[in-house]
Amino acid sequence: MSIESNMQETLSNLMRSLTLAVKRSIQEHELPVSITHLRVMHLIRTIEGCTANTIANKMMSDKGQVTRLVKELMAKELVEKQPNPEDRRSQFLILTPPGEAVMQVAKEAELRLWQQMQQGLSDEEIKTFQRIAGILIKNLD
Repeated sequence: MSIESNMQETLSNLMRSLTLAVKRSIQEHELPVSITHLRVMHLIRTIEGCTANTIANKMMSDKGQVTRLVKELMAKELVEKQPNPEDRRSQFLILTPPGEAVMQVAKEAELRLWQQMQQGLSDEEIKTFQRIAGILIKNLD
């Protein structure tokens, strides 16, 4: 097996394992959202003045899909819209108190997941992985 196909298989297995672990964590904590919903909520929580356009750009997704996700989160009363004082056509998205509660549980679960992933690795190995992953990401941008 070539280095390239071995690396591809390793990265694919890592992404699959991580996705499955996050899905299990969402189920275990009975969170009323999907992984994609959590990504949207994380962006809303961390970007001041966040709009659907902002999310679509950050997620490299089309605005229609983001609008659907935001509507789903609003129906669950996890996200609400606020008028943008500088642009009447635009609305900021904010998490509601129940949305903040979901994100707090998700953040704690994520921390436990990262701790689980790092078991058996030294600080130096983690730093090396982060450096290499950063280079791989940069090479693809």
